[in-house]
Amino acid sequence: MSQNNSVTSLFLYLGCDVAKASLALDPALLPKLPLVSNDAKGHQPFIQALRALGATEGRAPHVILEATGGYEQAVVKALHAAGIRVSVVMPKRVHHHAQGRGVRAKTDPIDAGKLTAFGEDVQPAPTLPPTALEEEVRAFARRRRQLVRLRSQETNRQEIAHGKVVTKSVQRVVAHLTKEIKAIDQALAALRRKDPGYDAKVTTLCAIEGVGVITAVATLAALPELGTLSRREVASLAGLAPLNRDSGTKKGRAFIVGGRVEARCALYMAAVSAARCNPILQPYAERLRAAGKPGKVVLTAVMRRLLIYMNSQLKALLQPPHALAEIPALAAA
Repeated sequence: MSQNNSVTSLFLYLGCDVAKASLALDPALLPKLPLVSNDAKGHQPFIQALRALGATEGRAPHVILEATGGYEQAVVKALHAAGIRVSVVMPKRVHHHAQGRGVRAKTDPIDAGKLTAFGEDVQPAPTLPPTALEEEVRAFARRRRQLVRLRSQETNRQEIAHGKVVTKSVQRVVAHLTKEIKAIDQALAALRRKDPGYDAKVTTLCAIEGVGVITAVATLAALPELGTLSRREVASLAGLAPLNRDSGTKKGRAFIVGGRVEARCALYMAAVSAARCNPILQPYAERLRAAGKPGKVVLTAVMRRLLIYMNSQLKALLQPPHALAEIPALAAA
Protein backbone atom coordinates (compact mmCIF):
# COMPACT_ATOMS: atom_id res chain seq x y z
CA MET A 1 0.00 0.00 0.00
CA SER A 2 1.17 3.46 -0.78
CA GLN A 3 2.19 5.73 2.08
CA ASN A 4 3.02 8.76 -0.02
CA ASN A 5 2.10 11.63 2.31
CA SER A 6 0.80 12.60 5.71
CA VAL A 7 -2.87 12.52 4.62
CA THR A 8 -2.62 8.78 4.03
CA SER A 9 -1.73 8.24 7.69
CA LEU A 10 -5.00 9.89 8.75
CA PHE A 11 -7.36 7.65 6.77
CA LEU A 12 -7.51 3.94 6.08
CA TYR A 13 -8.81 3.50 2.53
CA LEU A 14 -10.81 0.37 1.84
CA GLY A 15 -12.27 -0.67 -1.51
CA CYS A 16 -15.81 -2.02 -1.76
CA ASP A 17 -17.00 -3.55 -5.04
CA VAL A 18 -20.79 -3.13 -5.24
CA ALA A 19 -23.15 -5.59 -6.91
CA LYS A 20 -26.92 -5.82 -6.79
CA ALA A 21 -26.99 -8.45 -4.03
CA SER A 22 -23.51 -8.31 -2.48
CA LEU A 23 -20.55 -6.19 -1.45
CA ALA A 24 -17.05 -7.54 -2.09
CA LEU A 25 -14.51 -6.07 0.33
CA ASP A 26 -10.74 -5.85 -0.08
CA PRO A 27 -9.48 -9.21 1.28
CA ALA A 28 -6.09 -7.67 2.09
CA LEU A 29 -7.75 -5.52 4.77
CA LEU A 30 -10.78 -7.61 5.77
CA PRO A 31 -9.78 -11.25 5.15
CA LYS A 32 -12.45 -12.55 7.55
CA LEU A 33 -15.23 -10.62 5.86
CA PRO A 34 -14.60 -10.81 2.09
CA LEU A 35 -18.27 -10.69 1.10
CA VAL A 36 -21.48 -9.37 2.67
CA SER A 37 -25.01 -8.97 1.36
CA ASN A 38 -25.99 -5.57 0.00
CA ASP A 39 -28.81 -4.99 2.46
CA ALA A 40 -29.27 -3.91 6.06
CA LYS A 41 -28.22 -7.36 7.35
CA GLY A 42 -24.93 -7.14 5.47
CA HIS A 43 -24.26 -3.45 6.11
CA GLN A 44 -24.23 -3.86 9.88
CA PRO A 45 -21.31 -6.35 10.12
CA PHE A 46 -19.48 -4.35 7.44
CA ILE A 47 -19.72 -1.17 9.53
CA GLN A 48 -18.68 -3.03 12.69
CA ALA A 49 -15.67 -4.52 10.90
CA LEU A 50 -14.70 -1.05 9.61
CA ARG A 51 -14.79 0.43 13.09
CA ALA A 52 -12.75 -2.42 14.52
CA LEU A 53 -10.19 -2.13 11.71
CA GLY A 54 -9.95 1.63 12.19
CA ALA A 55 -9.38 1.20 15.92
CA THR A 56 -6.67 -1.41 15.30
CA GLU A 57 -4.89 0.67 12.63
CA GLY A 58 -5.35 3.98 14.45
CA ARG A 59 -6.82 5.58 11.32
CA ALA A 60 -10.34 6.59 10.34
CA PRO A 61 -11.80 4.26 7.68
CA HIS A 62 -12.63 5.77 4.31
CA VAL A 63 -14.60 3.52 1.94
CA ILE A 64 -14.10 3.81 -1.83
CA LEU A 65 -16.77 2.46 -4.16
CA GLU A 66 -17.97 3.04 -7.69
CA ALA A 67 -21.20 4.52 -8.96
CA THR A 68 -23.24 1.54 -10.16
CA GLY A 69 -26.48 3.13 -11.32
CA GLY A 70 -28.18 3.02 -7.92
CA TYR A 71 -27.06 -0.25 -6.29
CA GLU A 72 -24.55 1.71 -4.21
CA GLN A 73 -27.12 4.07 -2.67
CA ALA A 74 -28.19 1.85 0.25
CA VAL A 75 -24.66 1.17 1.51
CA VAL A 76 -23.64 4.83 1.04
CA LYS A 77 -26.64 5.88 3.13
CA ALA A 78 -25.73 3.33 5.84
CA LEU A 79 -22.11 4.53 5.93
CA HIS A 80 -23.18 8.16 6.18
CA ALA A 81 -25.56 7.29 9.03
CA ALA A 82 -22.69 5.53 10.81
CA GLY A 83 -20.42 8.56 10.40
CA ILE A 84 -17.95 6.74 8.13
CA ARG A 85 -16.31 8.58 5.24
CA VAL A 86 -17.21 7.28 1.80
CA SER A 87 -16.39 8.36 -1.76
CA VAL A 88 -18.47 7.37 -4.78
CA VAL A 89 -16.10 7.56 -7.75
CA MET A 90 -16.43 7.16 -11.52
CA PRO A 91 -15.68 3.58 -12.68
CA LYS A 92 -13.64 4.85 -15.62
CA ARG A 93 -11.18 6.62 -13.33
CA VAL A 94 -10.60 3.45 -11.32
CA HIS A 95 -10.25 1.39 -14.50
CA HIS A 96 -7.59 3.67 -15.96
CA HIS A 97 -5.75 3.84 -12.63
CA ALA A 98 -5.63 0.04 -12.45
CA GLN A 99 -4.40 -0.19 -16.03
CA GLY A 100 -1.63 2.25 -15.21
CA ARG A 101 -0.57 -0.04 -12.39
CA GLY A 102 -0.62 -3.05 -14.74
CA VAL A 103 -3.60 -4.74 -13.04
CA ARG A 104 -5.75 -6.25 -15.77
CA ALA A 105 -7.39 -9.26 -14.09
CA LYS A 106 -10.98 -8.83 -12.95
CA THR A 107 -12.79 -10.53 -10.09
CA ASP A 108 -14.84 -8.97 -7.33
CA PRO A 109 -12.02 -9.19 -4.71
CA ILE A 110 -9.50 -7.86 -7.25
CA ASP A 111 -11.85 -4.97 -8.09
CA ALA A 112 -12.12 -4.17 -4.37
CA GLY A 113 -8.31 -4.09 -4.20
CA LYS A 114 -8.23 -1.74 -7.21
CA LEU A 115 -10.55 0.62 -5.34
CA THR A 116 -8.31 0.52 -2.26
CA ALA A 117 -5.24 1.39 -4.36
CA PHE A 118 -7.18 4.17 -6.09
CA GLY A 119 -8.16 5.63 -2.73
CA GLU A 120 -4.60 5.54 -1.40
CA ASP A 121 -3.09 7.16 -4.49
CA VAL A 122 -5.80 9.67 -5.44
CA GLN A 123 -7.35 10.31 -2.00
CA PRO A 124 -10.71 11.51 -3.39
CA ALA A 125 -12.85 13.91 -1.44
CA PRO A 126 -15.65 12.26 0.54
CA THR A 127 -19.12 12.22 -0.96
CA LEU A 128 -21.29 14.40 1.25
CA PRO A 129 -24.65 13.07 2.44
CA PRO A 130 -27.59 14.73 0.68
CA THR A 131 -30.21 16.54 2.69
CA ALA A 132 -33.65 14.95 2.90
CA LEU A 133 -34.94 17.55 0.42
CA GLU A 134 -32.10 16.89 -2.05
CA GLU A 135 -32.77 13.17 -1.82
CA GLU A 136 -36.47 13.63 -2.59
CA VAL A 137 -35.85 16.07 -5.44
CA ARG A 138 -33.22 13.77 -6.96
CA ALA A 139 -35.59 10.79 -6.83
CA PHE A 140 -38.45 12.76 -8.41
CA ALA A 141 -36.17 14.22 -11.11
CA ARG A 142 -34.83 10.76 -11.96
CA ARG A 143 -38.34 9.31 -12.17
CA ARG A 144 -39.52 12.21 -14.32
CA ARG A 145 -36.69 11.60 -16.81
CA GLN A 146 -37.70 7.94 -17.03
CA LEU A 147 -41.35 8.78 -17.64
CA VAL A 148 -40.57 11.42 -20.26
CA ARG A 149 -38.37 8.91 -22.08
CA LEU A 150 -41.14 6.30 -21.99
CA ARG A 151 -43.73 8.82 -23.23
CA SER A 152 -41.45 9.80 -26.10
CA GLN A 153 -41.09 6.14 -27.09
CA GLU A 154 -44.86 5.57 -26.97
CA THR A 155 -45.53 8.77 -28.93
CA ASN A 156 -43.17 7.57 -31.65
CA ARG A 157 -44.97 4.21 -31.73
CA GLN A 158 -48.28 6.03 -32.16
CA GLU A 159 -47.12 7.26 -35.57
CA ILE A 160 -46.65 3.72 -36.88
CA ALA A 161 -49.44 1.95 -34.97
CA HIS A 162 -51.75 -0.18 -37.14
CA GLY A 163 -55.39 -0.73 -36.26
CA LYS A 164 -57.76 1.02 -33.86
CA VAL A 165 -57.09 -1.32 -30.95
CA VAL A 166 -53.32 -0.79 -31.04
CA THR A 167 -53.66 2.96 -31.59
CA LYS A 168 -56.02 3.35 -28.64
CA SER A 169 -53.69 1.25 -26.47
CA VAL A 170 -50.79 3.54 -27.27
CA GLN A 171 -52.95 6.62 -26.63
CA ARG A 172 -54.00 5.29 -23.22
CA VAL A 173 -50.38 4.66 -22.24
CA VAL A 174 -49.34 8.16 -23.40
CA ALA A 175 -52.23 9.71 -21.42
CA HIS A 176 -51.29 7.71 -18.33
CA LEU A 177 -47.62 8.70 -18.57
CA THR A 178 -48.61 12.35 -19.02
CA LYS A 179 -50.75 12.09 -15.88
CA GLU A 180 -47.83 10.58 -13.94
CA ILE A 181 -45.49 13.34 -15.12
CA LYS A 182 -47.98 15.99 -13.97
CA ALA A 183 -48.20 14.28 -10.57
CA ILE A 184 -44.42 14.46 -10.19
CA ASP A 185 -44.44 18.12 -11.23
CA GLN A 186 -47.01 18.79 -8.50
CA ALA A 187 -44.88 16.92 -5.96
CA LEU A 188 -41.85 19.00 -6.94
CA ALA A 189 -43.90 22.19 -6.55
CA ALA A 190 -44.93 21.05 -3.07
CA LEU A 191 -41.28 20.46 -2.16
CA ARG A 192 -40.47 24.02 -3.22
CA ARG A 193 -43.09 25.33 -0.80
CA LYS A 194 -41.60 23.27 2.03
CA ASP A 195 -38.16 24.91 1.81
CA PRO A 196 -37.88 28.70 1.24
CA GLY A 197 -34.16 28.41 0.55
CA TYR A 198 -34.68 25.84 -2.18
CA ASP A 199 -37.59 27.84 -3.60
CA ALA A 200 -35.34 30.92 -3.76
CA LYS A 201 -32.77 28.95 -5.77
CA VAL A 202 -35.37 27.75 -8.27
CA THR A 203 -36.84 31.26 -8.58
CA THR A 204 -33.37 32.73 -9.18
CA LEU A 205 -32.62 30.24 -11.94
CA CYS A 206 -36.04 30.71 -13.56
CA ALA A 207 -35.31 34.44 -13.90
CA ILE A 208 -32.74 33.53 -16.58
CA GLU A 209 -34.32 33.63 -20.04
CA GLY A 210 -34.53 30.10 -21.41
CA VAL A 211 -34.53 28.39 -18.01
CA GLY A 212 -37.86 26.99 -16.82
CA VAL A 213 -38.91 25.35 -13.58
CA ILE A 214 -38.21 21.81 -14.80
CA THR A 215 -34.72 22.77 -16.03
CA ALA A 216 -33.97 24.54 -12.75
CA VAL A 217 -35.15 21.63 -10.61
CA ALA A 218 -33.40 18.99 -12.74
CA THR A 219 -30.13 20.96 -12.75
CA LEU A 220 -30.21 21.41 -8.98
CA ALA A 221 -30.92 17.69 -8.58
CA ALA A 222 -27.97 16.75 -10.80
CA LEU A 223 -25.65 19.44 -9.41
CA PRO A 224 -26.48 20.14 -5.75
CA GLU A 225 -23.07 21.89 -5.56
CA LEU A 226 -24.32 24.63 -7.92
CA GLY A 227 -23.53 28.04 -6.49
CA THR A 228 -20.51 26.87 -4.48
CA LEU A 229 -18.06 26.10 -7.31
CA SER A 230 -15.82 28.11 -9.60
CA ARG A 231 -16.72 28.45 -13.27
CA ARG A 232 -14.15 25.84 -14.27
CA GLU A 233 -15.23 23.41 -11.57
CA VAL A 234 -18.92 23.55 -12.46
CA ALA A 235 -18.21 23.13 -16.20
CA SER A 236 -15.94 20.17 -15.50
CA LEU A 237 -18.44 18.56 -13.11
CA ALA A 238 -21.15 18.69 -15.76
CA GLY A 239 -18.79 17.39 -18.46
CA LEU A 240 -19.00 20.66 -20.41
CA ALA A 241 -15.34 21.68 -20.19
CA PRO A 242 -13.74 21.14 -23.64
CA LEU A 243 -10.54 19.10 -23.58
CA ASN A 244 -7.75 19.74 -26.08
CA ARG A 245 -6.37 16.96 -28.27
CA ASP A 246 -3.07 18.38 -29.51
CA SER A 247 0.22 16.64 -30.15
CA GLY A 248 3.32 18.29 -31.58
CA THR A 249 2.28 20.35 -34.58
CA LYS A 250 -1.10 18.62 -34.80
CA LYS A 251 -4.02 20.60 -33.45
CA GLY A 252 -6.92 18.26 -32.78
CA ARG A 253 -10.55 19.14 -32.22
CA ALA A 254 -11.45 19.82 -28.59
CA PHE A 255 -14.09 17.50 -27.11
CA ILE A 256 -16.10 16.95 -23.96
CA VAL A 257 -16.11 13.71 -22.01
CA GLY A 258 -17.29 12.41 -18.63
CA GLY A 259 -19.16 14.51 -16.11
CA ARG A 260 -22.75 14.15 -14.98
CA VAL A 261 -24.94 13.22 -17.90
CA GLU A 262 -28.09 14.17 -15.92
CA ALA A 263 -26.88 17.78 -15.80
CA ARG A 264 -26.32 17.90 -19.56
CA CYS A 265 -29.75 16.34 -20.20
CA ALA A 266 -31.33 18.99 -17.98
CA LEU A 267 -29.54 21.83 -19.76
CA TYR A 268 -29.98 20.66 -23.35
CA MET A 269 -33.50 21.94 -24.06
CA ALA A 270 -32.80 25.10 -22.06
CA ALA A 271 -29.79 25.73 -24.30
CA VAL A 272 -31.95 25.17 -27.41
CA SER A 273 -34.41 27.77 -26.08
CA ALA A 274 -31.69 30.21 -24.94
CA ALA A 275 -29.93 30.00 -28.32
CA ARG A 276 -33.18 31.22 -29.91
CA CYS A 277 -34.57 33.77 -27.45
CA ASN A 278 -31.99 34.80 -24.83
CA PRO A 279 -30.86 38.34 -25.76
CA ILE A 280 -27.23 37.54 -24.89
CA LEU A 281 -26.88 33.86 -25.76
CA GLN A 282 -28.73 34.14 -29.07
CA PRO A 283 -26.10 36.49 -30.62
CA TYR A 284 -23.38 34.33 -29.08
CA ALA A 285 -24.80 31.23 -30.79
CA GLU A 286 -25.11 33.15 -34.08
CA ARG A 287 -21.44 34.19 -33.92
CA LEU A 288 -20.40 30.57 -33.43
CA ARG A 289 -22.55 29.42 -36.36
CA ALA A 290 -21.14 32.20 -38.54
CA ALA A 291 -17.66 30.97 -37.63
CA GLY A 292 -18.57 27.58 -39.08
CA LYS A 293 -19.05 25.69 -35.80
CA PRO A 294 -21.26 22.58 -36.05
CA GLY A 295 -24.68 22.69 -34.41
CA LYS A 296 -23.75 20.37 -31.54
CA VAL A 297 -20.64 22.42 -30.79
CA VAL A 298 -22.77 25.58 -30.69
CA LEU A 299 -25.30 24.01 -28.31
CA THR A 300 -22.53 22.66 -26.07
CA ALA A 301 -20.96 26.11 -25.87
CA VAL A 302 -24.34 27.65 -25.03
CA MET A 303 -24.95 24.99 -22.37
CA ARG A 304 -21.56 25.70 -20.80
CA ARG A 305 -22.08 29.47 -20.71
CA LEU A 306 -25.62 29.06 -19.42
CA LEU A 307 -24.48 26.72 -16.63
CA ILE A 308 -21.66 29.04 -15.58
CA TYR A 309 -24.13 31.91 -15.40
CA MET A 310 -26.61 29.82 -13.39
CA ASN A 311 -23.77 29.00 -11.00
CA SER A 312 -22.83 32.69 -10.67
CA GLN A 313 -26.45 33.72 -10.02
CA LEU A 314 -26.73 31.21 -7.18
CA LYS A 315 -23.42 32.48 -5.83
CA ALA A 316 -24.90 35.96 -5.77
CA LEU A 317 -27.89 34.56 -3.88
CA LEU A 318 -25.80 32.63 -1.35
CA GLN A 319 -22.82 34.94 -0.85
CA PRO A 320 -22.63 38.20 1.14
CA PRO A 321 -23.16 41.50 -0.74
CA HIS A 322 -19.46 42.48 -0.71
CA ALA A 323 -18.69 39.44 -2.91
CA LEU A 324 -21.16 40.41 -5.65
CA ALA A 325 -18.55 42.42 -7.58
CA GLU A 326 -16.81 39.16 -8.42
CA ILE A 327 -19.90 37.60 -10.05
CA PRO A 328 -19.54 37.60 -13.88
CA ALA A 329 -22.25 38.78 -16.22
CA LEU A 330 -23.79 36.33 -18.69
CA ALA A 331 -21.89 37.88 -21.60
CA ALA A 332 -18.60 37.14 -19.86
CA ALA A 333 -19.55 33.74 -18.42
